Amino acid sequence: MNKKRLVALFIFFAAINPTPASAQLYRNPMPTLFGVILNNKRPFDMPPAAELVYGLGANYHSTTSNFVTKPGYFIRYYHETETRMKVLEQLQEMADSGANTVKTFIFPVDDPVNPMLDTVEKEEAWWLAFPLSGQELDNVIRYATDVASVKAADGHYLDLEFSFGWLGCADYKRDNPNGTYGLCNMSWEEFASRAKESVSNLIYRAGFIRRPDGKKVVKVIYLEGEIMIGANPNQERFLLDIYPYLVSQANSADVTLSVYFIIASSEGEIFDDSFADKQYPAINGHRSLFWMFRSTEFMRANNLPIPGRLDFSFYPTPTNRSYADLIKRVFDDIQIVYGAHQQVGVSETFYLLDEEKRRVLGQAFANEFKLRGMPRQVIFWTTPDGGGQGINVGPPFDFDAYKPLEKPTVNPINLF
Repeated sequence: MNKKRLVALFIFFAAINPTPASAQLYRNPMPTLFGVILNNKRPFDMPPAAELVYGLGANYHSTTSNFVTKPGYFIRYYHETETRMKVLEQLQEMADSGANTVKTFIFPVDDPVNPMLDTVEKEEAWWLAFPLSGQELDNVIRYATDVASVKAADGHYLDLEFSFGWLGCADYKRDNPNGTYGLCNMSWEEFASRAKESVSNLIYRAGFIRRPDGKKVVKVIYLEGEIMIGANPNQERFLLDIYPYLVSQANSADVTLSVYFIIASSEGEIFDDSFADKQYPAINGHRSLFWMFRSTEFMRANNLPIPGRLDFSFYPTPTNRSYADLIKRVFDDIQIVYGAHQQVGVSETFYLLDEEKRRVLGQAFANEFKLRGMPRQVIFWTTPDGGGQGINVGPPFDFDAYKPLEKPTVNPINLF
C-alpha cells in the first residue's frame, strides 16, 4: 500500500541452502501465531502437495476505484441497503471468478469528540472513528456476515482478512512537538487505549462469525501492515505496548492476530549481491530482506510472537530483468535466510492495468507456488495506486491472471 499517497490525501498530512546461523533462529522461533502445532505437524511443516491451497484475492475496501468519496469505501455506509447490495454483488462476482480470500482495510482516523474537520477542509469516506463508532462496528459485523454467506459457483466459500491502517488521529507514527501523537494530539496512553479497544471489539464481534460450512470466516486480523522497524517512528513502542495484549485477546477468542512486513521492490536492491549489513550479516547479499529481517529480529529479541507465516507487501519493479527473476530471487533469499521450510504470503502487490503485464506478474507468483509451495497466498492491492503511482483500481477484477495453471507440484528439496 502506498501509505505516502494515503497520508497525502489529508491536506496537512505529512544455490538454496539455509544459512545455519540465521535459519536456525526461525526453525525454533519465539512463540508464533500461524505456527501452531496441529495434527502432530511441526510448526512450519508444509502439508503434502495435495493439501496445498493457493490463497488468491484482492484488497477490497471500495466498490469503485475512488475510495475517497461515496460510494467508494463501503464500511462507513454498509448500513445503507444500496451499498450493501452492491458489495454483495461484487463479492459474489469475485468468488465466481476464482477468489477465495478478501482482505479489507479498516482505517481508524477521526476523533468523534474532537473531529479533524477543525484542522482539515473536508471529510472523506474512508475516515472511520477512533475507536470505531457503534454504527461502524455494526457495519463491519454485517459485512463479515455477508462475506461468510457468499458461496461460489463451484461451491467454495470466502475467507476474510482485516487489516488496520492507523492514520489521522490514530497516526502513532506522527510525533508532535508537545509530546503527543497523531493529528488530534493524543497522549500515548490515550492512543494505546483506543487502539486496544478498536481491535478487541473487532476480535470479539467478528471472530465468532461462521460460514455455512462451519468454518470461521475471519482468517486473520492484521494489527499493522508493512512493519519497518528502524524506519517508522514509534513502531517499536507500538509493538511492545499493544501487540502482546491483542495477541492474548485474539488467542482467547481463537482468532489469528498478526502483522505483515515489506520486501524491497526494485531490481537494483533485489540483485545487489555486494550488499553487506554490519548490524545483521545474516542478510549479506540479501538486500531484499533489509526491512523484514530487522523487524523479525526486533520481535525475536523482545520475545514478541513472530508470525509462523511471514506475510509482506511486495511490488516488484524490474528494469532489465523479468518479474519472474525478481520474484524468484526474493523467495530464494527468504529460504536461505529463514530456512527452506518457511511459509510466506503476499499481502499486497500490483494489479497492473495492462492485461499482458498483469498476467506475466501473476503467473510469476503462481509458478513459484507450483515449484516450492510459496507464496501460500497472493492478495493484490487495488485503491489507491493498485496499478502504480496514481493508478487506482476497482472491481471487476481479473483473478485468472494470478491463478496457477496446474495443480501444485512441490519439489521436496525446497521444503526442508
